[in-house]
Amino acid sequence: MGYVGNLYFWEKIIKLIDISPMLDIDIYIAGSSEHEEYLKKYCDSMQNITFIGKYNFEKDIASIYSNIDCIFAQYDTKSKNVSIALPNRLYDAAMCGIPLIVSKGTKLSEVVDKYNLGISVKDDDSASLMSAIKILKSKPIDFYIDSSREFISDVCKIDYNEMLRNKYTNFI
Repeated sequence: MGYVGNLYFWEKIIKLIDISPMLDIDIYIAGSSEHEEYLKKYCDSMQNITFIGKYNFEKDIASIYSNIDCIFAQYDTKSKNVSIALPNRLYDAAMCGIPLIVSKGTKLSEVVDKYNLGISVKDDDSASLMSAIKILKSKPIDFYIDSSREFISDVCKIDYNEMLRNKYTNFI
C-alpha cells in the first residue's frame, strides 16, 4: 500500500497506519509537508512503514511505484477542490495498473468506480477501509491492469493526453 504526494491529508494516512497491523500490510509513504516529522514520529516503532520523504518525480517515480501494489488516495472531501478534482494519482495508477482506494462521493470515485480502478470508501470509516483492502488483496493484479488499459484508451484520445501518456511511459 502506498501514499504518494504531499502529506496534506495526514489524518487519513494515520487511519491507514492504525489499521495496517491488523491487515498485515506494509505502507510506503513518498512525499513531504509540515506534517512529515509528526507522521514519522507517530509510527517510529512500526516496522511496516517506510518513509521516502520528498522525491524527484522524474528520477524517483518508477522506483516508488515499483514498491506499491495499491495507492491510497483518500483526501478531505469537505474541500470543494477535492470533491471535483482528478489528481495525478489517478493517472499514475492507471499507467502502472495499480488499484486505488479513494474517498466516496468525489469525481475521482466516479471515475474509479466506472473503470474498476479500485474501491471508493466513505471518509473516516476504518471498517470500510479494512474491507476494501481485503478485497483488493484478494483480486489478481491482472484485473486492475485490464481495467487501467480500458481507462487509458478511453481517456487518452486527444493529442495532449497522448503526450502525457508518453511522458508517463518514459518515467515508468
